[in-house]
Amino acid sequence: MLATQVALTSGAAPLLIYRAFRKQTWLDLSDLTWQRLFQLSLAFVVLSGVLCAGIIFLFLCLPESEVRNKIDHAFCRDILIIFGSLSELRMPLMSFTPPKSPVG
Repeated sequence: MLATQVALTSGAAPLLIYRAFRKQTWLDLSDLTWQRLFQLSLAFVVLSGVLCAGIIFLFLCLPESEVRNKIDHAFCRDILIIFGSLSELRMPLMSFTPPKSPVG
């Protein structure tokens, strides 16, 4: 039961973030910039971490200080993953030049 609720929460977090940012982002993501991608990623990390830790807190009845430590740990881990992933994506894309389309 706990695993199902954590999985549903992790799946619902991107949907909630999309709904919060949908007026600022096109459906086809044509206006997506590195800054917007970082904002979306950061919002997802915060929401997902808090929701998952909250569910675990309710099921395991952990002390509040331990839940805060788990949220802090998950937040730092996810931020490092975001920085690593975005920097790995950015390096090849910076040297990529799109092919010119023929005019005519």
